[in-house]
Amino acid sequence: MFSNRSWVRSAVILTGTACLVGCAPFHGTGQDAGTDTRKDAPADFPGPFDGGSELHAETGGNPPGDGPGNLEVGPTADGGPTSDGGPTSQQCSGIAAQACGNCGTQTRTCDTSTGTWSDWSSCTGGGECAPGASQNCGSGGKQSCGGDCKWSACGNQTCTGSASQGCGKCGTQTRTCDNANGTWSAWSACGSEGDCTPSSTQACGSGGQQSCGGDCKWSSTCSGQTCPGPASQACGNCGTQSHTCNSNSGMWSAWSACAGQGACTPGNSQGCGSGGTQTCGASCTWGNCGSQTCSGLPSMACGKCGTETHTCDSSTGSGRLGPPA
Repeated sequence: MFSNRSWVRSAVILTGTACLVGCAPFHGTGQDAGTDTRKDAPADFPGPFDGGSELHAETGGNPPGDGPGNLEVGPTADGGPTSDGGPTSQQCSGIAAQACGNCGTQTRTCDTSTGTWSDWSSCTGGGECAPGASQNCGSGGKQSCGGDCKWSACGNQTCTGSASQGCGKCGTQTRTCDNANGTWSAWSACGSEGDCTPSSTQACGSGGQQSCGGDCKWSSTCSGQTCPGPASQACGNCGTQSHTCNSNSGMWSAWSACAGQGACTPGNSQGCGSGGTQTCGASCTWGNCGSQTCSGLPSMACGKCGTETHTCDSSTGSGRLGPPA
């Protein structure tokens, strides 16, 4: 009878590839590694791998007729029994992790005893959004979801209110909308202003005044002006002439014709009556005619050797009877 050790040594000495006569080769088919399957094998002839630990110790783990390293302690590649009769290990087909949700990941675990996967785990590590999605944001803005499942900055926002307004003297100031955050910049300086504030007034011309219109420009007319000098003056023979002041220009019109004149120029004199003279007074009227002479003799004989006289009235140029002066 061969002992297990002497059988193995004989097999190794012969060729290392052929079995002893009557020996069944090992093919890793899942049969009991310690059982001889030949029908005519003696009942007490040990199987080729009886005492696996000795076989590994003697041959380095290579059974006769098989390649190097074909048999190792532990599960076989095809899920069959191990060389030492331990539990089998089975593989699962498919992947152990997959993408899910918004850039997230879920995993599952292979049960090597049954070759089946566990249920997928919950989705973890997800982002904020689905790539390509968009949403409203800020003040009328939009933002889109990138490939990393994160929202982009909010863009194209709008600002509430007007971009320009009136200021100062009919001027304009502007401000700029920041579309990144929907807020206005500070107002600009007031530009394109006019000359004045509507309804205000100012002195002009010769004591006149002009007002500011709704277009912030001074009116072209300076109203209420005065003209220097008198509005009338003496003329001719105690006459009067006048001129009119234009209050919008502060200038006089031409003098009018001389009106209301008297008969003479004050101080002038002229002959009158009977050799008399008259003088023009301050009111431009002639004075009485004086220094007139009377015609005829101032006295004459009368009665019985008598004489009569008469007196000459120089103011009238006529005589009157009466005693001698």
